[in-house]
Amino acid sequence: MKTSNLTYSVWGIFNIEDKFYLESLKKKMQKELKGPRFPIHFTVSPHFLGKENEIINKLSYISKKIKNFHIYTNNYGFKKKFFQSIFVKVNLTNGLKNNKAVIDNYLNIKKKYFFPHISLFYGNLKKEQKKNYIKNFKNFKKKIKVRMLCLVENDEKNLKWKIIKKFKIK
Repeated sequence: MKTSNLTYSVWGIFNIEDKFYLESLKKKMQKELKGPRFPIHFTVSPHFLGKENEIINKLSYISKKIKNFHIYTNNYGFKKKFFQSIFVKVNLTNGLKNNKAVIDNYLNIKKKYFFPHISLFYGNLKKEQKKNYIKNFKNFKKKIKVRMLCLVENDEKNLKWKIIKKFKIK
């Protein structure tokens, strides 16, 4: 990596239908609320360091060992945090915990607090604004298939994310 403000993350990417639906929600929010652009994704393992080639090799191996999996969503949520401003809630199931543990263990990622969600908007809005805004959306309860893992370079200081490599999972 070039500078110290860059880190890596592992993202899950969805099947085409779910990706299209979630992307349309995200784009609507970005346009109306004026947030930064980012690819729709589910963060499995955030903010870690390492040598890119080694991480790619390890993710290639992992992608052959784990099976594609589903995440189960449960409506919308919001927090006071910029990068968790408005999102779709994801249930922390045993299957999700197990797959995350395999990925984190193999990549040597230290355990951190894990808040599974699919971000739809990044930004600083007041709690009431967020609450009123998400009232306009239908309840979101869905089973979503994660079909691919991606290695991503994060530059959150400049609000940029670069997908380095994608890995299909069985």
